[in-house]
Amino acid sequence: MPQESTLPGPDGLILESGGAERNREEYLGHHSVSDAAFLGTAHVQLLLRAAQRSGDLVWIGGESEIHTRKDDKPLTLLSTETMVLKKVDDSWRIVHIYCSSRPKRWPRAKSYMAVLDVGAFGHCHFIAETDRSGWVSFGRGRH
Repeated sequence: MPQESTLPGPDGLILESGGAERNREEYLGHHSVSDAAFLGTAHVQLLLRAAQRSGDLVWIGGESEIHTRKDDKPLTLLSTETMVLKKVDDSWRIVHIYCSSRPKRWPRAKSYMAVLDVGAFGHCHFIAETDRSGWVSFGRGRH
């Protein structure tokens, strides 16, 4: 369970993937459980974080790559998130969260070949090909 200070405020608004949770109880009853399970098996790589304060309000925005697996295949998601916090008494409370993610699109090249010199044993060819969904498959050959 997240600490009280990291939860949305009682009247916080969470928007994600076209849906809305209008308070902390809705978030705790639905998304927090699935978010925690998903993030527990994923690796999150922060790409950018920015913030700005104006009086008793702060916004924080970020971009991340989330590396996980789906149907036993690697999956990389590009994720963006914005939070708005409001100072209440002596603490900051989350009043709004917006999250969005989509699968990362990889280059659509048909194939790429790299030759690796392995000395007296000849050359190994590593070929990486992408299919229409962006999955990469690798092959190896010798000559």
